Amino acid sequence: MTRSSDYCYMNENSISPYLKCSFCSKPFVDPVITDDGSRSCRACTSSDNVTPLKEKLILDMLDDLRIECVQCHEKNIRRGDYKQHDDTICPQRIVLCKASDLKCSWTGTYAELDQHLQSCPFEVLRPIFTEILSKIGQDQTRRSNEQQQVRNENKEYEEFKKEVEHLRKERIELENAIHQMTNQTENILGNQIEQLNKLYHEQIKRNNELEAEIKRLRILFLQHFPVWKKFQAEFEQYKQSINIQQLKEQLERLQLETRRISEQLTTIPAPAPIDNSNEITYMKQLFNQHDVQIKLLARKKCVIPGKFK
Repeated sequence: MTRSSDYCYMNENSISPYLKCSFCSKPFVDPVITDDGSRSCRACTSSDNVTPLKEKLILDMLDDLRIECVQCHEKNIRRGDYKQHDDTICPQRIVLCKASDLKCSWTGTYAELDQHLQSCPFEVLRPIFTEILSKIGQDQTRRSNEQQQVRNENKEYEEFKKEVEHLRKERIELENAIHQMTNQTENILGNQIEQLNKLYHEQIKRNNELEAEIKRLRILFLQHFPVWKKFQAEFEQYKQSINIQQLKEQLERLQLETRRISEQLTTIPAPAPIDNSNEITYMKQLFNQHDVQIKLLARKKCVIPGKFK
């Protein structure tokens, strides 16, 4: 905010008292409203609890007040335009040398600036300084770019380190998992190999037993094969020589003879009781021989396949 000491009001007595501060009796500068509703300049009140005045009509009237610059004595300036006048128009405004960027420490009025520039060594050497400063600026830009590149590389390096650490942890986890799986696989394979060895030895034992049994059966076969061959040959000869029809007729004759003898025995009167035990014994033996022959014939008849049922 521009100080009121930098300008004076033209015809101040004609300014409305409603636009003046009750403390300094000057037109409001940065007006505020206090707790009790009174209006004053912000610099004039000691209260911290104030509210900026926002009535546009009053603010426009304050900006439209006419003032005179105390430095160049230009008159009829709107107070609202004084800052622009003080910064760019007033010839008595305090300015810095144009070579202040080259560390020239001169300050003076704007009216004295041209005279100073004619003798300012910094301004005379500006082309050289400009080139030097340009190189310095380029160097600074290059160094800044290099520093930024280094920072980026450091950032990438840190990210790379994090990635490497992450991969290292993953590798350790994978190694642990592989080690665990290897142990489990070894245990499983060990158990399976043990079971297979057990089954293998059991199978070898069974094979040995089977080989012993086969050997025993082979010996038995070799022992009984001649008998079997002999029996087979005899049986073949018997089959060729036997006549089934003759056997059948012979069996029928034997049966008829047996019935006839039985009938004769029933018709023979009982003899006197004499000691004929030897004759009875002989007859019983004879009957037994007949029965045996009948049974043998019947058995031979049944053994021959496909002839009689």
